[in-house]
Amino acid sequence: MGFFSKLAKATLKAAVSSQPPKKNNAGSKSESAAPAWKVCRYDSKTGFPKIFLSNNREWFDADRTWTSPSGKFFVHDGYFIGGDDSADSYIALTTRSEGLKRKAVKGTVEAACVSDEGVAYALTDSGALHRLTKDGTSSKQLMDEYCGFAINGKVCALIDDDGYNIKLIVVNLNTNATMKKQFSYEDDIELENGSLLEPTVVIDSDNIIITIPDGTKQVVNIA
Repeated sequence: MGFFSKLAKATLKAAVSSQPPKKNNAGSKSESAAPAWKVCRYDSKTGFPKIFLSNNREWFDADRTWTSPSGKFFVHDGYFIGGDDSADSYIALTTRSEGLKRKAVKGTVEAACVSDEGVAYALTDSGALHRLTKDGTSSKQLMDEYCGFAINGKVCALIDDDGYNIKLIVVNLNTNATMKKQFSYEDDIELENGSLLEPTVVIDSDNIIITIPDGTKQVVNIA
């Protein structure tokens, strides 16, 4: 190696060694991205969390709350005040101390449930079934109109009555599979007060029991 080559190599080595070590920003970025959560109000009767703040800004204000069997997770309906100061209807999945996911919804939440695995469902009066986990949200339109519903940790069931048929739709909340059935009838039973018997749907263990306006009952197994 010649004199000038040796000189160039030495100069390059000195320049590299004089550079300050690079900082590892991976940890600081993840730490700054993680929101600081605070619950500034709990329900005085139930102890459920109500108002969540993220980095000192309101993230969700709950009107009603449903809890998982162990009390680890909560699903709420309420609202979130956006940048234009409008209070939009939302549902939210939370723990007792932090928010996990929220979703805008149309209409009123009729019922909701949440599992100890952190999977939440909410049914609105518009016939939409919304699903929330900490990783994402989705929704499924079941019926545009319905006259009865039942929901628990296993299934969500809706019925509609067109005057001649009872239509049933059932969603398995564990598999997301959907089942549809229809039950025809001819006569309505008139009650003592002059009103007609209304159809109903209830979940009893592994069965869905539908009361038809003619007084008969239909049993659908969901095991």
